[in-house]
Amino acid sequence: QSYNSDDNNSRNTLLDRVLHHFEIYPSNSELLQLWNANVPPCPTWIREQAKDDEKSLSQSADDSFKDKNRLLQENLLLDEVIASLMGLEGKVLRKKKEKFYISTEINGSLRSLVERTLPIATGFCEVKQFLQSHQPGYEYGLVMQSICEEIDSIVDEYLNSVEVLEKKFRSLQEKVDGAPSTMNHSFIEIQRLSSTISLLHDVIFCARDKIGGELLNTLLNLKMTSLAGDYNKQKLIDRILHKGSETWMIMLTYWLKAGDLEDPCGEFMIVKKRETKKFSGENWNNFFSIRRSHVFKGVVSSSFLEERILTTGKYWNAVHHCEDIASNKVSQETEEISNKILRYSEDPSDIAVQIDQDYKKASSHLLRLMLDHFAVEKSLVTLKRYFLLDQGDFLVQFLDTAEPELTKVLENVSRGRTQHWLSMALQLTDSNSEDIDSAVKKELTSQPLTSQCIRGSFADESLDEVLGVCEGEPRTPTHHPYGQVAGLTGMMSFSLDFQRVLFPTSLLISRRNLSSYKMLFRHIFYTKHIEKRLVGVWFDNQMMKEYQEVRGLLGPTFCLRQRMLHFVQNFLYYMMLEVIDPNWNAMKESIPKQETADDLVNLHDKFLQKTMEDCLLTNAALFKSLAKTLSTCQTFSEQMRRFFMTIGMTGKRRMSRRRVEPACEQFTHNLTSKERQAKKQAKKKATLEEKQERISRYKKQVSVIARELQNSTYSRMIKRHADVFDENLDDLLGKLRTKVSYGSQITNLCIRLDYNGYISK
Repeated sequence: QSYNSDDNNSRNTLLDRVLHHFEIYPSNSELLQLWNANVPPCPTWIREQAKDDEKSLSQSADDSFKDKNRLLQENLLLDEVIASLMGLEGKVLRKKKEKFYISTEINGSLRSLVERTLPIATGFCEVKQFLQSHQPGYEYGLVMQSICEEIDSIVDEYLNSVEVLEKKFRSLQEKVDGAPSTMNHSFIEIQRLSSTISLLHDVIFCARDKIGGELLNTLLNLKMTSLAGDYNKQKLIDRILHKGSETWMIMLTYWLKAGDLEDPCGEFMIVKKRETKKFSGENWNNFFSIRRSHVFKGVVSSSFLEERILTTGKYWNAVHHCEDIASNKVSQETEEISNKILRYSEDPSDIAVQIDQDYKKASSHLLRLMLDHFAVEKSLVTLKRYFLLDQGDFLVQFLDTAEPELTKVLENVSRGRTQHWLSMALQLTDSNSEDIDSAVKKELTSQPLTSQCIRGSFADESLDEVLGVCEGEPRTPTHHPYGQVAGLTGMMSFSLDFQRVLFPTSLLISRRNLSSYKMLFRHIFYTKHIEKRLVGVWFDNQMMKEYQEVRGLLGPTFCLRQRMLHFVQNFLYYMMLEVIDPNWNAMKESIPKQETADDLVNLHDKFLQKTMEDCLLTNAALFKSLAKTLSTCQTFSEQMRRFFMTIGMTGKRRMSRRRVEPACEQFTHNLTSKERQAKKQAKKKATLEEKQERISRYKKQVSVIARELQNSTYSRMIKRHADVFDENLDDLLGKLRTKVSYGSQITNLCIRLDYNGYISK
């Protein structure tokens, strides 16, 4: 509904029409002001009173100027000049829109002298008008109020100087009646006041539409550029900067020493996201951010200090969040902080030292909380025990129960059954290693991560696909005579995860770090699975040794299996005992030496980075060769499993023949001699029949095995796997030998994998 402001007198104000949702067309006499909800509006009577006072003073000008001799005209004109310096207009010097101009009645040299003083009077009026519009205009910010307060103080000093000049001129006029003109002498004295007004005029011109740190930076830039070399003006603007920066420095002090952010006008360099409700590892980096436009360069001279200031306050907020400090403690800290307010100094190094001290204090306080009250070390032990597979019984029990399910294609894997088996394996592990003493438990603010927090998860991609290797290339021999190997299985995508990591443990175990742990787990878990499958092949091969007739045909198979098993076991030994354990022990020994929470986080990040690098997860070329080699081993073990199923050997070891011990044999002393003889003959006959049956089964099994082994398909399959394995292993060793920077562990791995020089020949 449209509405014209000139119609409908029942709603006379613009606000009434806005409240009734009309489409409004404000008239020229109407004004709508929008205020920040956190800032109280300035009462209008303050500004109106200042204008009324100015009007009442302006009306005191002398109207008589005609028919005066030159000497009297000069004296009257000097009175008006002095009045104009205080913002008052007279008969000759008139004011229009805060700008003074001289009447046409004055000509000649007097007009030239007076015109030189008009910029001072005009500048003073503009300064007064600026003060009236911005003081106490709370919407312009607290920094602006401090600056206006100091400008008002300088204006008072300026008015006192004008009063002194007026008294001096009056005394000169009264010494001798009919004294010569004093305009030239007075002009020299008046020009000394011009520097003050000129500076204030420049300040208010730069300060318009700016608040907070941006305003301070503008004044600092004015000092460094336009006022360079002018000592008096620099001294005045230093006064303004010191006064204006007090509010900003108070906010900085409370942020550095307590993490308090009281910034209703948005003037400080730190801003908090309003939609973020509480701390967590995910939103920690974005909970507070730097408002670059309000960074006061006179105090914070580098991006390093900006980050230090941001981190210090964040740490104090984290401490408050963890401790849930009582109100009396906060008030006591506030009283202590009020006596330690930082001051603006021309030497930023003094404040930089204080910033560094506050940063170390906040960080060390948070570090002690994390170590003593939140037991992050125990959480790290849990990660090593399960994610880095340091707990052997857990892995064995889980693989024994869940392996048939995990070897299925990922789409067919039951998440519920897998989680059930994982929970059972975790419950059956050595729980005593996770127990926390009751005395320590009472001191803990939050329980550390334990096995009860672990959940199973499945990735949508295999690890080599995540790392971007082996794309578009065959990773294993393409000839599979005993059935095609499935694609992405549950074993290749299974991982561990925590349902939730509470703050501040999430600072150390963030989602990014947890992703690294999950990659390490998938890498080691899959390698352990391949080792278990190859050990199963070895176990099945032991049953084949009793078939002497075909043992010669199995020689290439036994040799390839042993070489693959040697590679996988040595690589696992390298990862577990030469990479993870030494890196972990080095980190564990260094934890008590850390002084700040950042040091602890960086130490843990370095441990993860070095472990990932030494486990070949950061080098795409190395991992590509490793993934191909492991995939060849996995394919070979799967083909051998299906081979044994084809020849009718299920993989279960045959039980040794037991002696036939009838249950009633202990009572044979009650039988007669004929009965005992008959019993003995029956036993001998049964043994002979069993032997003949066993020989028959043996010959039949040998026939089946020989027929399968003599098939050209089987021999091509073994040869192809051997060739691909040798090729991939040779490629891997060649790349490992070029990575001298990885350290002695890589050298040891190369020596063990090629201990007899077979691969390098």
